[in-house]
Amino acid sequence: MLEKRMTPLHWSALAASLAIVVALFGWLWLRHHLEPIARQRIVETLEAKLHCEVELDEVHLSLAHGPAVNGRGLRIMDIGSHARRTPGGTPMLVVRSFQFASTFSDLVLHSSSAITAYAQGLVMTIPPADDRTTIAQGDPKKRNQPRNSLFLNKLVATDSRLVLESSKPGKPPVVFNFKEFVLEDPGKNDPFVFDAVLVNPKPIGDVHTTGHIGPWVFDNSRQSPVDANFTFDHADLSTIKDLTGTLSSSGRLTGTLGQMFVHGVVDISDFALNLSAHAFPVHAEYQARVDGADGDVALDDVSAHFLHTSLNGNGLISRTEKVPGHDINLDVHLREGRAEDLLTLLSKAPRPLLTGAIRLQGHLEVPPGVQPFALKLRAKGTAAIAGITWSNPEVQQQVDQLSLRAQDVGKAKQAIQDPAASPRVDSAMSGAFVIEHGDIDIGGLVYKAPGATLLMDGRYPLLARELDFHGVARTIAPASHLETGIKSLLLKPVSPFLKKHGAGMQLPVSFTGDKAHPHFALDLMHDKAEPESAMAAKGKPL
Repeated sequence: MLEKRMTPLHWSALAASLAIVVALFGWLWLRHHLEPIARQRIVETLEAKLHCEVELDEVHLSLAHGPAVNGRGLRIMDIGSHARRTPGGTPMLVVRSFQFASTFSDLVLHSSSAITAYAQGLVMTIPPADDRTTIAQGDPKKRNQPRNSLFLNKLVATDSRLVLESSKPGKPPVVFNFKEFVLEDPGKNDPFVFDAVLVNPKPIGDVHTTGHIGPWVFDNSRQSPVDANFTFDHADLSTIKDLTGTLSSSGRLTGTLGQMFVHGVVDISDFALNLSAHAFPVHAEYQARVDGADGDVALDDVSAHFLHTSLNGNGLISRTEKVPGHDINLDVHLREGRAEDLLTLLSKAPRPLLTGAIRLQGHLEVPPGVQPFALKLRAKGTAAIAGITWSNPEVQQQVDQLSLRAQDVGKAKQAIQDPAASPRVDSAMSGAFVIEHGDIDIGGLVYKAPGATLLMDGRYPLLARELDFHGVARTIAPASHLETGIKSLLLKPVSPFLKKHGAGMQLPVSFTGDKAHPHFALDLMHDKAEPESAMAAKGKPL
């Protein structure tokens, strides 16, 4: 049988088969040789640019659309120090995986081109400033660069983390978690441009920040400059125990990675503490310093405004390793405020106990831990309230009548004949306070109305409803002048015995009852022990 002659179609099929085989073997050869070359080029480029040791576990190439480089296990040691990795040591930069597109000329012919790289699981760890083990290898700036290098002009990183290790015992590292981080290198040793989304743990939300970082200080990374603007919108404060409200904030930060200066504004809608039944808007401005060594925030100046009250403060927000949360310590100054605003902030009562202009200064502390806010809150200081009006009309009438009777002869008759017509008196109080274990303990309370002074100590509970104050009332007029008719005559023989410390009369009194329905009364049970306020006021004119 004669062999069939090869047709052009057969020759084409054979040629195509051979081409496929050649291409396959060529791909396998290129991959076998290009992957080590690509790995070497990446390591050389990074070592030359960052002046440190670089390790890279894997590099794989895909040639479907030109060389696409995929890498895993990138570790960069202490940038700029030429430090060699010690067993168990933490690299400054770790990248779980990365990808970028390149060209054959970049990988084989050593040409240069700008690339955009994508990274996942990037962790940058900045060691304490005094914890650097370096091996001198000459001036990093004079170190030989590769003949041509891959120029990384843009990095897009997801699932990233910046860790600032603490140099102080008992302080955990400062950790910033980024949902996305875009870094661009403009070249010429200019600062990097970045656009990042930072994940804020509490209150939960995303902080969008844009700005510049660098130029990088190779021999001390914490001194690398940073400046940025940030916004933080619609954060739910209920993710913080004992708070409610929606927070929005914006501001600017400058300084270095080791110490950042922050100026910002905060607006909270429907702010409330869990121990209060009232919500209201709050506006605040602040200037602060963030210490990169331990994560502590020094509040240099805070001004806050709510309802009709403005206050200023400064202090420190610090962290500890053993107890979750923050330790807040603030010095607070309130020069223009309303007492009813503070009572609204701290009370579930439908209306405040009293109203009046308040001045206050003190120190406030909220330690970390899981206890309710009302039980954790600790404070001490002094306060003064002027122009007091009692919310309960009966209490106001008692004060007005006492003042009218206590002033001098003849006033008692007017008060007794028409109690409702007693003119409203201008009264004021001052004293020292201590907040602890859910109670406001008030000592040295001096309550003054025309003709009378009340000196009391007592307790205003934050969570309970019952008031408990005891002390003495002193009047200008003697006891016999506080009554009329037969009562006045009967009191004349005992009036001299009721005079004490220059007062016309001194009697023990109490201020007790529910916050919504308190009342003044004689307090003969506490007659033997004068309050701290009475002891402090001995010998002072009324």
